[in-house]
Amino acid sequence: MHFILAALLALGALLDLALGASFFVDPATAGIDFGLQSPTPMGLSAMRGDFAAFFWVAAISMGIGAW
Repeated sequence: MHFILAALLALGALLDLALGASFFVDPATAGIDFGLQSPTPMGLSAMRGDFAAFFWVAAISMGIGAW
């Protein structure tokens, strides 16, 4: 049972890691998937920083939890 839960957490961590990377590389395209749109570079910068950090911290936390 422990192995199954650890594997599920690790898969969630990989998903969040990929989502964070997509927001870091191309926030405009990743934001559209979440229903977000920003016409200004300042908005794209905020999306890049906030969403990438959120998903990366979630991925690190899940990875530590799976370990």
